Amino acid sequence: MSAAGGKAVRPVAAARPVAAVEPVRAGSAAAAAGGKEVPKVLTDPRTRRSFVRGRFLGKGGFARCYELAEAEGREVFAGKVVPKSLLVKPHQKEKMSMEIAIHRSLSHRHVVGFHGFFEDSDFVYVVLELCRRRPLWVSVYTLLVGKPPFETSCLKDTYIRIKKNEYTIPKKMLRSDPATRPTISELLNDEFFTSGYIPSRLPTSCLTIAPRFSIAPSGLEQNGRKPLTALNKGPDSPALENLPEKEDVAGLRELGDAVDCHLADMLQQLTVVTSAKPSERVAVRQEEAEDPACIPIFWVSKWVDYSDKYGLGYQLCDNSVGVLFNDSTRLIMYNDGDNLQYIEQNSTESYFTVRSYPSALNKKVTLLKYFRNYMSEHLLKAGANITPREGDELARLPYLCTWFRTRSAIVLHLSNGTVQINFFQDHTKVILCPLMAAVSYIDENRDFRTYKLSLIEEHGCCKELASRLRYARTMVEKLLSSKSSSARVKPSA
Repeated sequence: MSAAGGKAVRPVAAARPVAAVEPVRAGSAAAAAGGKEVPKVLTDPRTRRSFVRGRFLGKGGFARCYELAEAEGREVFAGKVVPKSLLVKPHQKEKMSMEIAIHRSLSHRHVVGFHGFFEDSDFVYVVLELCRRRPLWVSVYTLLVGKPPFETSCLKDTYIRIKKNEYTIPKKMLRSDPATRPTISELLNDEFFTSGYIPSRLPTSCLTIAPRFSIAPSGLEQNGRKPLTALNKGPDSPALENLPEKEDVAGLRELGDAVDCHLADMLQQLTVVTSAKPSERVAVRQEEAEDPACIPIFWVSKWVDYSDKYGLGYQLCDNSVGVLFNDSTRLIMYNDGDNLQYIEQNSTESYFTVRSYPSALNKKVTLLKYFRNYMSEHLLKAGANITPREGDELARLPYLCTWFRTRSAIVLHLSNGTVQINFFQDHTKVILCPLMAAVSYIDENRDFRTYKLSLIEEHGCCKELASRLRYARTMVEKLLSSKSSSARVKPSA
């Protein structure tokens, strides 16, 4: 068994070769750009008007949006960037042309302004009005109702509903007739706001994934608050009754797609920062790149490799423990020492307790406890000096998606998109978060610091961190380019 912190209890056979991780989806950043970075300066060949690409604003099905600042002016726009590699088929080109034609014909104060378009050999650029406050209607509707306004099970039907502006207004709070709408006081006293557990703060992870309330204070009704679709019973608002004990497989598949997309984003972020050669700046001001607000919620604090027989055991920084078994199933014990989460090969999740679980899991629960005890007794905790932020305990627990070892390090990829690399020789570690576009670096002295990658690009960093970012880029590229139907990646030679 080999373990973190450089301790080797006994030699371990190399992880058995298995299929690699699933290739990146066509719509993700790396695949979309074909490995090519969006230029820093964009020039319209017809008008010779130039724009400087600024911060990343967000992405859609196949486009990415950035702030675009006029090179010779003060005006700032939003730039929609579409890779031509996604406009190969006739219907794709037609859709892009139709979108531009329709948008340029519109002029209304409630419609995002259209300011032109142009292209180069790799991308199509659409210059739009920058909405700094951003439209919130769809977000508010989704939060209240529990699903987006036009969502259907079929993309074609969704487009039809959008075209017809067809959606259902929940009857409980939102009413088309102003005279029948409830007052503010009535709304605040509605059971939707007054029932169930209301935390004082939510973790930043709630921007991308629902929180978990398994640790809500006892005595409170765990399922008291429901989306409005569940409260507005009627033919237009079907209730969400009898929720299954297992997580929805389709939803989990979407989560898996999102994780692949996060990897592609991370590769682009690392490509940009390493291309800037941050350690070669005349004046390196690494401290200016530090951003404590980007400290990750979860990272792997301990690990044990017993893959020659059972699998890889690990402990997260919140003291929860998990095992990725050789059969590609996963078992997680929460930090309360009681709640269990079992994830099957197809990503279906089931929840049990140490006091009550299927007999088929007897051996795996026993192994989980063995891994937990071994790590508790023998291994040091990485990042032990970091104090959790208020609300972080509500973040949904990630699990280990994939891992592999090289001669230099172990690479761990979590379901929340985080990639962690632990280096064997000097015990340094990098923890990469694509959602925050940040890297946490634990150096030889076990100092834990978190930096924004864009600020490293701007202010530079030490040679040690720069070399690890280059290595991380290669490892993320390996994760993306590998194929997988299993949990572990074939180790490097």
